[in-house]
Amino acid sequence: MKKLIFILITILIGNEIFASELIFKPEKAKIGDTINVIYSGNLRFDNKKSIDLVYYIFDENSSFAKGYEANLIKNNDKWFGKFVVPHNSAYILFKIFVAQDNIDIIDNNLGNYWDLLIYEGDKPTRNAYLKSALTRLGSISSNIDRIPNFYEAIKSLENELANYPDNIVAELGLVTTLFDMKKISNDEFNKRIKEISKTKINESNENDIRAISKSLSAINEKKKAEELEQNFAAKFPNSSIAEDLMINKISNADNFKDFSNFCLDFFEKFPNSINNDRIFTAFSTAYLQQNKVDALINILDSLPNSPAYIYSRIAKNLFEFYKKQNNIINYETKNYLLSLVNKAEEKSNNFKNNTQNQNFSIYSKGELEDIIDVQIATIYEIKAELLKEFEPINAVPYFEHSIELYRNNVNSSIYENFISLLISLGDSLKALKNAEDAIIKNKSSENIFEFHSDLSHRIYNLNDSTYLLKLDSVKQKRNLYLREIFKNELLKIDDFDFSLEILDGTLVEKRDIKNKISIFNFFSSWCEPCKAMIPAYNMLNDELLEDELVELVAVNIWENNRYTNEEFKKFIKQNDILYPVARDNFDVFPRQIGITGLPTIAILDKNSEIRFIIRGFSNNESLINDILARVDFLLNYLD
Repeated sequence: MKKLIFILITILIGNEIFASELIFKPEKAKIGDTINVIYSGNLRFDNKKSIDLVYYIFDENSSFAKGYEANLIKNNDKWFGKFVVPHNSAYILFKIFVAQDNIDIIDNNLGNYWDLLIYEGDKPTRNAYLKSALTRLGSISSNIDRIPNFYEAIKSLENELANYPDNIVAELGLVTTLFDMKKISNDEFNKRIKEISKTKINESNENDIRAISKSLSAINEKKKAEELEQNFAAKFPNSSIAEDLMINKISNADNFKDFSNFCLDFFEKFPNSINNDRIFTAFSTAYLQQNKVDALINILDSLPNSPAYIYSRIAKNLFEFYKKQNNIINYETKNYLLSLVNKAEEKSNNFKNNTQNQNFSIYSKGELEDIIDVQIATIYEIKAELLKEFEPINAVPYFEHSIELYRNNVNSSIYENFISLLISLGDSLKALKNAEDAIIKNKSSENIFEFHSDLSHRIYNLNDSTYLLKLDSVKQKRNLYLREIFKNELLKIDDFDFSLEILDGTLVEKRDIKNKISIFNFFSSWCEPCKAMIPAYNMLNDELLEDELVELVAVNIWENNRYTNEEFKKFIKQNDILYPVARDNFDVFPRQIGITGLPTIAILDKNSEIRFIIRGFSNNESLINDILARVDFLLNYLD
């Protein structure tokens, strides 16, 4: 009976996630058309009377999409809504979204999103297929995380050229992608790039200028490429090429004065740039390093587009500097630091209250509000840390507000600081509640588990066995919490094959890993974060060594014949790698599944379909927890 119940739960979860459908009418939409949208099938939204359609519109010429939202209203078992296709639209991507207190519900069609080509007459408008290809190459933005698929990108580029043979941006993209996928030889690549570089173009078309510039650079005619871009920037000083050239000037500045002037020039010429945050961060860091705090604040006050969080960052840096110097922070200094944080808080709240008047750029309105919430949470966190030193009781609400606004973006250090403060204030019950909250949200650490154990024993006078039962109950809540997160993350990548030889001579093929959960760690010897995660992967290997349901393999890629097999075995030994390692000298496997950076971990289910991709590395503990939690989800809920 228990087995039957488990099977039913698994079937329900599978239907809950996989059965969604998004229909557009008309299917061949044109600019100005009203698009009727019908969504159905995903049981996660069943109790929602309305949901949000988030869509990203790529126009014919812009490098970035613009985010929008439309409300869909439930009628029977489907949701209905509509929107109008704006002027200059070429291509649209869609996902479904519902905001919730902790974990939003997202359906992005298992990482593939839904899409719509905009038509002009009886064929897609110019650049429609080109934009589709770009979304398949993994080069859009952080909020559009479509699964890279180089094969689909090639098809889209070929379709674009079938409709518009003179589209040199598509031609360059196709030749470059074919070469990257080793579909054409180096000689063929150079030949076709030279042909592109000689193409006559409209010198007022920024996309064509970029294409010619890139092709010239590819054949080592960089001087011509630079002249072409500089001439265009001189004619069109507000263009994205002009912006990129100014960012290059900032990056290459060799003294503080030039750097500062270039940044100020950038802020004036490109006040709404998506690059503003990183330029402001570099700008403020440079001024702090030069100990020019007052000058920095005066400049920030004079600029209407200066980010609010910069003020709180200044306060935090000054506070940490004083502490390192063992300086006593007097009443006047304390008030000065808090005034900076208060200014950041006021500016952020004003911006949030006026989001309806903002240009949302690449973000939808809801996404922008989430970003602002995280910025305000950061400000509250800094204010709480300051108040913890000066007025501990007044720090409590700011820690609480910070955790609330961070939602699932909260980290363990905030909880550690808050819990230690609550314990010092004698509020053990609230401290225990926050320790449990951290564990449930999977934001715990060794310190938080110690807090939880000590507080539980002390408050409820528990013995060890009773405490373990209590902890197990908390961990079950954590599993339910994580399950909702993983439903949002689930992917479906199955169009690939591989045959890898482990260094011990064992062959691993796709058909061999059926009925197992497989973890593939893609790495390179030159990748420092890859080497940093070796201890974590060794620990993971130890934990899973006896588990017959889980296969763990590291795949060495992108070495460009750097090592012979014997030399590589020395690298394995020198770096104390204890887990199975295979080499993919032709880089076939990573291309098939769209890997664009390292380190990357792909987790496959028992049907050999990639369900999760984990990119990057922060620390050993979080990586192990992240992998094991997803493995548990695949074993127990998507069996």
